Amino acid sequence: MDDDMQAMEVRDHEIERLLESYARARLLPDPTATARTRARVMREARLQFEAARIAFHVAPAIARASHRSMIRRVAMPLLAASVWTGIAVGSISAAQAGGPLYSTRMWVENGMLPASGMSRMTAELGRLDVRLAEAYAASVRGDPLAVQAALDAYSFIATEALAAAAGDDALEAVVAAALDNHRAVLTAVAASLAEKGNDVAAAAVEASIQRAIDRNTAVVDRIGSSGAGSGNPNGTGSTGSGNT
Repeated sequence: MDDDMQAMEVRDHEIERLLESYARARLLPDPTATARTRARVMREARLQFEAARIAFHVAPAIARASHRSMIRRVAMPLLAASVWTGIAVGSISAAQAGGPLYSTRMWVENGMLPASGMSRMTAELGRLDVRLAEAYAASVRGDPLAVQAALDAYSFIATEALAAAAGDDALEAVVAAALDNHRAVLTAVAASLAEKGNDVAAAAVEASIQRAIDRNTAVVDRIGSSGAGSGNPNGTGSTGSGNT
């Protein structure tokens, strides 16, 4: 009996030892595994914290960059427009009488004229009117150089118009009427320039104005006398096209 009890106690003790060993092996966490798990959890926590911190600092910068990009997209067309406006304004100013592009402007105008006939003459007389307006405007602001530039262009255009009208009574009469009207404007230009007190420059320009007036007078007289003397008993002009 005692042997049986002793054997049972030994067996129970062995079972208890085995259960404790199993519990330690299976139920208690391994220190290495626990350390790995703790490290992984801490790493994930740090990554989430860093991501939140970076997002907190980067988001305003992204918003500012987006805002700047929007401003840039709006501002660039405005800047380009202002640049082109400045270029256009500068070009227009340079093409005024006395400006460095004035002669280029005259060349462009001449290239755009109709080929011949009354349409070309009408365009030429329109250019003469513009040159007189430029000369008068320059005289009002006291700019003798601009006045002289406009007068030089006026003289050149008048010569071209007279050459184009030569031999055509109708065109010559149109030119003569325009030049006759221009004498009053040229006189006004001379008077306006004299009022500005720049006697030396005004005297030189006034000499050009007087030459233009004298030339216009001579042309008007010549064309007038030619028209009066070219009639025939049938009342036709020199071109023979005046029958009614």
